[in-house]
Amino acid sequence: MALHDLTERIKKDARETANRIKSGAVSTAQEIESKAEAERLSIQEKHKSNLETLLSENVRKVKANASLEVKMQIENIKRSLVDEAFSKAEVLFSQLPDKEYEEILKKLVVSIPQKTEGDVILPSSRKAITLQVLKDAGISVSSVIEGDMKAGFILTSPDFEYVMTVENLFRRLKEKNEIAVAEILFG
Repeated sequence: MALHDLTERIKKDARETANRIKSGAVSTAQEIESKAEAERLSIQEKHKSNLETLLSENVRKVKANASLEVKMQIENIKRSLVDEAFSKAEVLFSQLPDKEYEEILKKLVVSIPQKTEGDVILPSSRKAITLQVLKDAGISVSSVIEGDMKAGFILTSPDFEYVMTVENLFRRLKEKNEIAVAEILFG
């Protein structure tokens, strides 16, 4: 029986050792699994936080871009309204009654030296008035060309050119006064 008892004892020790190893392995596996789960949760939380930050930043950028786009559209509308105001004023100017048109022409020719001589380009609809104003201002007209303009005139010679058209006048007025007009329109 001694051999049988010895065999049983070896089996028992082997089972106890196996159970201890198995128990230790299970404990180690549970510990590793617990650490892995904690690491997974940490990584997940970190990525969640990063995603939330990224999403928040993207939402902020989209809102900022949308706000900028709206501001640009408003500025474009304001710009077109200022342009429209000058265009309408130009049309109204070219449709002034003859007497008012004549008074404005007299103010324009003051900047041209007397006894100037040159060719004049003018609108056919205001030919008589324009020629009379030039004559009264002491400006000699060599030849008359009827041009495609709304109002005003162009006086030229080989030495100079005076562009006194309504288009040129309003272009200069716009350059000089568009900020003031915008302030009047949009306060």
